[in-house]
Amino acid sequence: MGRSDRVADIFDEVDEELRQERAARLWRQYGSWLIAAALAVVIAVGGYRYWQYYQANERAAAAAEYAAALAGLGGEKADQEAAVAALEAIAAGDGSYAILAQLRAAAAKLQNDDTAGALALYDAIAESSASPPELRDLAVLLAVSADLDTGDRADLTARLAPLAAAGNPWRPMAVEMQAALALRAGDIARARALLTELSDDAATPARLRARATELLRAFPQK
Repeated sequence: MGRSDRVADIFDEVDEELRQERAARLWRQYGSWLIAAALAVVIAVGGYRYWQYYQANERAAAAAEYAAALAGLGGEKADQEAAVAALEAIAAGDGSYAILAQLRAAAAKLQNDDTAGALALYDAIAESSASPPELRDLAVLLAVSADLDTGDRADLTARLAPLAAAGNPWRPMAVEMQAALALRAGDIARARALLTELSDDAATPARLRARATELLRAFPQK
């Protein structure tokens, strides 16, 4: 029996009210983490390509400085704090590594429970005309993800709207976050509609489609 069949059998044993309660709890427990994990992959892959693009034209000293800061993130607490400070210093400059340094510094702040500090860095990227449009949108996604559980729902929904528009490369993740906000508000119908849209769209990345499909199974039957 496959995993999806086992999940379906479990939910068949409970009534509709309990199914709705479990659906909400499932998202509260795992939704934000799953989105954050997916975005972490995007940053890692995108960051590598961005770095690779500029590497031929960057001075060796700048590359070494950035690499040293990244290495420090894997050390002890004092090393991590020093690495974040180094990344913020790089981010304050105008070199090719500035935006990447901001993204990595923000991620490190989140890991150390400094949500306010991370949001400030994400917002700085999103509001900077010097940032490429795709990275500005990514910064918005990351900011919304960091504030998904406690931020103002109306404000977060408004920030996601342009990213959820057809043709935006971040649309699938933006729609998934819209579903999370709907579920947080108890709007099961809206959350179901958004997740169904993702599940049925062949252009949605495979893992995101699978996640949407599994969450839909947890919802109460119509």
